Amino acid sequence: NSAPFFPKGAATLSEEGVKILAELEPSLMSETYSNHTISVEGHTDNIPIKTAQFPSNWELSTARAASVVRTLIDLGVPANRLRAVGFADSQPKVPNKGADGKDIPDNQAQNRRVVIRLEKIEKAK
Repeated sequence: NSAPFFPKGAATLSEEGVKILAELEPSLMSETYSNHTISVEGHTDNIPIKTAQFPSNWELSTARAASVVRTLIDLGVPANRLRAVGFADSQPKVPNKGADGKDIPDNQAQNRRVVIRLEKIEKAK
């Protein structure tokens, strides 16, 4: 859920989001994950956005992922270990709508999220 990270319809990271990332940074920089790429995925709910800054959910989800990446870089994570990916509403965690076709606000909140995925770098033999 990105609620602690971003206001609805925005990609500016909140102070609480920065704090959460600062707490996560030592783990990301640990020896355990030194051979991992850090992929930051932005996801949105099914409610379309259409603003000058974000013409669609694609731009919003990508901007949110990029905001997290920039913050991780500011916290000391090397840029060459990071990537930002936006998925818009194409990979919901849970259904945005019920069987009756009505929005499910709690589910929509779960789908507005940022995922930090660690991917082990396999060395070529």
